Amino acid sequence: MNAIDARPSWERSSRVRSQFHSRHKVSKHLPEGDGCRTARHEFSGRLRAITAASEGTVLFHCSVGKDRTGIIAAILLAIADVDDKTITEDYALTGRVAGRSIERLREQSLRGGADPALIELVLASEPQIMRSTLEHITRIYGGVPFYAARIGLSDDEIEKLCQRILG
Repeated sequence: MNAIDARPSWERSSRVRSQFHSRHKVSKHLPEGDGCRTARHEFSGRLRAITAASEGTVLFHCSVGKDRTGIIAAILLAIADVDDKTITEDYALTGRVAGRSIERLREQSLRGGADPALIELVLASEPQIMRSTLEHITRIYGGVPFYAARIGLSDDEIEKLCQRILG
């Protein structure tokens, strides 16, 4: 299995540890520094790591799996021509699948004195969040494939991602 850890080094070295990493060896950490300071470089780096991964399963994740991982999953699904409604529904599943992790983050944040309303906003994986994201990408870039090209992926890399998803 290929594992791509999308967390920055400060997060990997903190107490925020993935249950996966306690049981498996991580085969890839994303590069940091100037190349990953913006979302476009972050996302293109993750997507390239997926295209370059050896044959087989690719696990990509961050801390909770709803924001960074959710966008990457949405890009992959859209490149494979999955409709926006399905992508949005898939994103909304995060609240159920990662419920215990999200609850732990909520409790830690409340103990740390964070604003409860802000916590709920940050930890939400409501369908309208992904819907708005996809609408933004379509409005600004013309759709996810055009966004993928705009962040630097070649036509060949986009095709490899599509084939990876479709098997």
